[in-house]
Amino acid sequence: MEYVISGLMFLAILFGVIGVNRLRGEKRGEMVQRLDNLTRSGSEASDGDQNRLAGIDYTKILGRVGKGFSGLSISERLEDDLDKADVLLRIEELIGLLIVMALGFGIIVTAMTNSFTYGLIGALIGALLPIVFVKYKKSQREAMLSEEIGESLTGMSNSLRAGYSFQQAMDVVGKETQGPLGKEYRRTLREINLGVTTEQALQNLINRVKNEDLELMISSVLIQRSIGGNLAEMFDNIADTIRQRIRMKGEVKVLTAQARVSSWIIGLMPIALIVIISMINPSFLSFFFETTLGMILLACAAVSEIIGFMLIRKITNIEF
Repeated sequence: MEYVISGLMFLAILFGVIGVNRLRGEKRGEMVQRLDNLTRSGSEASDGDQNRLAGIDYTKILGRVGKGFSGLSISERLEDDLDKADVLLRIEELIGLLIVMALGFGIIVTAMTNSFTYGLIGALIGALLPIVFVKYKKSQREAMLSEEIGESLTGMSNSLRAGYSFQQAMDVVGKETQGPLGKEYRRTLREINLGVTTEQALQNLINRVKNEDLELMISSVLIQRSIGGNLAEMFDNIADTIRQRIRMKGEVKVLTAQARVSSWIIGLMPIALIVIISMINPSFLSFFFETTLGMILLACAAVSEIIGFMLIRKITNIEF
């Protein structure tokens, strides 16, 4: 039995490492590299996007595992999250990774605790880990985009005053910006070079990024293209508004830090207590898992915890 548990643990760790490496990405696949070389300009050949995903055999396995589940309704949201998080995974590969990690964690926890209930909890945690990672990368990328928009507007405003056109100004800022916003600018310019109209390419940029500040910038560009106006001055005003908003968000974040930490403590403390008590004295909590009344009480407690956590997060999440 010990050899079986050791083997299962090895497989789970192996799949976990493969999943993390696949999500983070190390090299770009041959087909992706060829397509990217066709669509990028010659001056971008030394861009920082060289390290991407490689076509490794295990990705085919993950794709085959998740192919039958890629038609689910939730797959569209996951695919949108993958695109916004800049994670080069197909949706069937992500779903295959969810299934593999759920099975791996579930089997390990079941073998270690000899409890099917704990095994289900372990499977749920294993399935949630890749989703949590994608959500984290998405939020991290959105935060970086918000921070870069103000500086990019200032750079585009200076370029416009120097006599550049809007596309030339976007090209200059896109080359100088190394973050995700620079990549989005370069992608928009590639679409325009491939024949997409400027209005449609800018609309595609809004649909990909989903950022209010960038949407305000694009709206000003479209208005200027239709009725005219001083675009450089518009960019300066928008950049100043964005800076003031970022400063205010920072102040609010400091003032609500205690409440946000309290929400995490309230949400995680019961789970930590259950795990610790189960390790010290497993029979102490057997009532909640072996009787109908205990399961009902446990479910009510979980619902109450979730409601409390969501209420606190809603109160501290101040929109601007």
